Amino acid sequence: MANATQDQFPSLRCWYTQPSPKTLNETKPMIQTLTKQLRAFGVIALILGFLASCASTPSTVVWLDVRTDAEYAEDHIDGSAHIPHDEIAARVAELGLEKGAEIRVYCRTGVRAGIALATLQELGYNNAENVGGISAVSYTHLTLPTIYSV
Repeated sequence: MANATQDQFPSLRCWYTQPSPKTLNETKPMIQTLTKQLRAFGVIALILGFLASCASTPSTVVWLDVRTDAEYAEDHIDGSAHIPHDEIAARVAELGLEKGAEIRVYCRTGVRAGIALATLQELGYNNAENVGGISAVSYTHLTLPTIYSV
């Protein structure tokens, strides 16, 4: 029966028979070369994958202060953009952000940031977050990049 199967499916013959020393000696260098190429390809693929993920990862966060002008003048986080919460719809375009930009919105307690967040989401900004009040933000996010000044 085994011979009948081997005769019907010659490509499966290697599964049923032991390779001859001659076949093994001929195949071994080819397998070693292929293994080296696959290892090299694996390292290159890993590096390319890492670089691609770095390129597609947003490197900046936009911090948006939505308090009044007076509150902003009194105290604000360096590097944050400032648009009062009731002006977000009219002025957010000034920032020139893509709809997927990472935006962190804050005010004094988080209430106005919530209102601004809802407006941003209605406008299609899908990666915005209400991070609460300025005191909480100042202590949890000590270093902020300087990105925009409006």
